[in-house]
Amino acid sequence: MVWVDGSGQLTGLPLQRFQVQAQAVLAALLAPVMLGLLLGVVGLLAHGELGRRRMTAWDADWQATEPQWTRRH
Repeated sequence: MVWVDGSGQLTGLPLQRFQVQAQAVLAALLAPVMLGLLLGVVGLLAHGELGRRRMTAWDADWQATEPQWTRRH
């Protein structure tokens, strides 16, 4: 038997039913894992960016406050 694709090119055997089912099960298991990893990475990046912004704001406040604390009377 010869198998061809939609454009008439030779191709391999079509997947068997158990192969399709195995791929579907694998996709169903990996999808939530990958989503969790993606959300975790996004959360870490957001946490880092918010920390940088917080420290920049703290530094600006300290630059304004520190001279008043160290002023000699």
